[in-house]
Amino acid sequence: MKKLILPILILCVSASLSFAQTVNITFEVNAATLGTSISADGLFIAGGAEFGSPGDNPMTDMGNGIWSVTIAKPVGTASFYTTLNGNCPGWGCKEQLSGLPCGDPANYNDRWMPAVYSDTTIKTCFGTCDSDGSCTLNLDSVDITFELNTASLSSVDPAGIFLAGGGTFGSPGDNPMTDMGNGMWSITVRKAKGFNSDYVFTNGNSGWGDKEVLTGLPCAFGQYDDRRLPAVYSDTTLKACFATCDSDGSCAGAVMDLNVTFGVDLSSLPAATLDSMTSVNIFGSFNGWNNMANPLTNSGGNVWTTTIPLSPNTDSIEYKFFVHSGWDGNANVEESLTSGDDCTITAGNMGQFVNRIGAVADTIQPAYCWNVCDACGYTNVNGVQIDENLFQLNPSLVRNYTNITFASDVLNKEKQVLVTNALGQVISAKVVNDENIHRIETANFANGLYFVTVKTENVILTRKFVVSK
Repeated sequence: MKKLILPILILCVSASLSFAQTVNITFEVNAATLGTSISADGLFIAGGAEFGSPGDNPMTDMGNGIWSVTIAKPVGTASFYTTLNGNCPGWGCKEQLSGLPCGDPANYNDRWMPAVYSDTTIKTCFGTCDSDGSCTLNLDSVDITFELNTASLSSVDPAGIFLAGGGTFGSPGDNPMTDMGNGMWSITVRKAKGFNSDYVFTNGNSGWGDKEVLTGLPCAFGQYDDRRLPAVYSDTTLKACFATCDSDGSCAGAVMDLNVTFGVDLSSLPAATLDSMTSVNIFGSFNGWNNMANPLTNSGGNVWTTTIPLSPNTDSIEYKFFVHSGWDGNANVEESLTSGDDCTITAGNMGQFVNRIGAVADTIQPAYCWNVCDACGYTNVNGVQIDENLFQLNPSLVRNYTNITFASDVLNKEKQVLVTNALGQVISAKVVNDENIHRIETANFANGLYFVTVKTENVILTRKFVVSK
């Protein structure tokens, strides 16, 4: 009998072990703290070593504000985890447990799940430390209302205004604000008591180029010049004005955006490129270097222009132009500029980028020729070299006239003198021979930026002047 019993016992133990390799872990999350701001994508479990990225574990709406998901894991699984209000790749919609006892500051303020050895149900409340899912609102969460006055904007993007940034509020588009009328926009978020974060407002949702520019202002905080929200311990309303530091939302100190016009002359591009071209775009520091965000329109000939509202808080902008082709890809190319040219700046930690640079105060940027800092037709090709001593221009801030003083070695040579405006349009073109000083009459010129290019058989030079009456 003993010889028969022992194998049976071993078999039973072995069978028991084979059926206990995994456990079912059920998460039940009470979303009462979110009110009506539950994402259309629903809630998700993510994080730690076991629960993956946003979107990996969608929860099911069980009704009455309860969301649930059951996940099978090996016996003894232990992991950090968190709940997300939506499927946000940047983790911007995760619950904020900063400063709360259930958030581990060394692990992104996520929750800790100890080792699980049997089927288990974990009940929580979004953004609080309730361990029974009861959501004791008066103890652990606060409502934070952001009210934004957009009177400082020349126009509101058709997509609307958004709250973003700080590693908490996600990317442009994640937190749409509600138009309350009269230029006021609002959003209320429920967060854990003691919540703090950086944040910023964006005019539109096409990228970080839409964010308000606070650089140099006293309310700018951190490496991205965002706003700073200190720890909040009670229901709070924050009033602000787009791109200013007005703390009462009055926009009393608001400075309107400047409408800056950019242009490029494509005359130097091959005919095949121009024929296959589907669009010309500008990209730069003001639109997150998105080469599709801001298309240009043809202003005549091969000159293309666009006007973009920019914050006057920005001293200068970096940018380049991009040509798109829809069929063979041969014209999909960005400008390739030369480091050290007077219209360029070398950027990047290793100096790998050469961009155009312009002052925002110059509301019309020069329509240089593609790839260079000169007007088209007057670039240093076929042996023609730039000569910084070719001529002097005085004055450079002009009312009725400015004078070109030629270098002595070109006095008796034929000189082509071309005057263009900032859009690359020719204002005057003359041939000068024996003059030492040539006057450019500007009494009939409109206020703005202009360029004088002088070219001889072997050398060329371009200088700028501004008409201001």
